[in-house]
Amino acid sequence: MIARIIVLCIALVGSVSIAHAQTTPAPSAGARRAVGVFLQTCLNFAGSTLGLRDFLKKQDIPELNPQGRAIFVRDHVGIGFDASNNVGRLAIVSEDNGVCSIFTDQGNLAQIIPLIEVLNKTLNLQLQKTGGKETGSVHARYYTVTMKDHTYLLVISESPNPNSTIQAAMTLSPQSN
Repeated sequence: MIARIIVLCIALVGSVSIAHAQTTPAPSAGARRAVGVFLQTCLNFAGSTLGLRDFLKKQDIPELNPQGRAIFVRDHVGIGFDASNNVGRLAIVSEDNGVCSIFTDQGNLAQIIPLIEVLNKTLNLQLQKTGGKETGSVHARYYTVTMKDHTYLLVISESPNPNSTIQAAMTLSPQSN
């Protein structure tokens, strides 16, 4: 059942560019892929760090090399995975404390937020915008997401620098209930 829902949502995420074609530029393939991977990993395995890691290993997603680990995992305790392909570079970080992040070299807030809103409507995630932040190095939007009787903080961020290696990120963090 979950697999069917994921396939349906990925199809919907892929088609959102058609629905928004007249008002905003279509999301890049990299942005669509990043949101799809976010759905399959962070959202699908929210609350199950071991389940997420087992899923990624079964999909033959390799762990990040030491250089990638230094960039994406940094001083956090967890495991990073390299899900890059011919569409673009993508890293998945699974922290031991349940935080899950996706980093991509493509996409921005204007492309990712409409895709997340499609997932919200399709999956009834109870997404609530709680704020935002604009600095010289990052633009971020904050949401609470309630699913599976748990509340999570969702942060969607972008780099305002078009030459940045990381253009966008999505992070899902468990919150105390």
